[in-house]
Amino acid sequence: GQPARALEYYTQALDIRKKLAAADPSNAQAQRDLSLSYERLGDVTRQAGQPARALEYYTQCHEIRKKLAAADPSDAQAQRDLSLSYIRLGEVTRQLGQPARALEYYTQALDISKKLAAADPSDAQAQGDLSVSYIKLGDVTLQAGQPARALEYYTQALDIRKKLAAADPSNAQAQTDMVVSLYKLGLTNREMADYRAALMRFKDGLVVLAKLREAGRLQGTFAEWPAIIGNDIATCELLLKLSPGLLEDPAWPLLWGWPRF
Repeated sequence: GQPARALEYYTQALDIRKKLAAADPSNAQAQRDLSLSYERLGDVTRQAGQPARALEYYTQCHEIRKKLAAADPSDAQAQRDLSLSYIRLGEVTRQLGQPARALEYYTQALDISKKLAAADPSDAQAQGDLSVSYIKLGDVTLQAGQPARALEYYTQALDIRKKLAAADPSNAQAQTDMVVSLYKLGLTNREMADYRAALMRFKDGLVVLAKLREAGRLQGTFAEWPAIIGNDIATCELLLKLSPGLLEDPAWPLLWGWPRF
């Protein structure tokens, strides 16, 4: 809640870590710590609405992580760090209105995540990272006007998240991650005018949320999701009831006073 103060602390930490890394360039931990400082500065400046400045920090972080990952390809942590830096570069370039560049970064993150997940299929974190890469690719392709391609990515993310949620039913994060995938699929189905599929996705997500709420584990912004998804369900049900002729009329949303979907 105090970005200016956080920026000050992260800058001080950066100054210290720069000196430590310079004192022993061969120390991988010192280099990783330095990359984390750049990453934190990128996070706080991006949240403060300064994406161009954040890009500079993320790029510096990324350059360090590329070297660390190349120095020891068998180091899973170094590879994961590199994947996460690609994700952040993708996020900030999307924010800067460069979706094609973001797509490249997300694809590189996906390549690394696939290898890490394949190396240890039982590693829930690696599987979760892989699902995030698919979600990001879905987001950017949907933004680029390719809903069918986005649907494929979101479906791959959902397949992973279903398994993670089933493996640990008590993990609320795994359950809400699955709901996010279902919701994104529902919105994409709706954009493609597949209202029955959208309705199914929304209802599946609502069932998961209802169970979490009943168990007292639906917290934060997700506490508002049942109402949001409920509205989406009502919209899809109404769309299914409307006659095909009305749906083909480009003016039909205006007749009801609704925005176009």
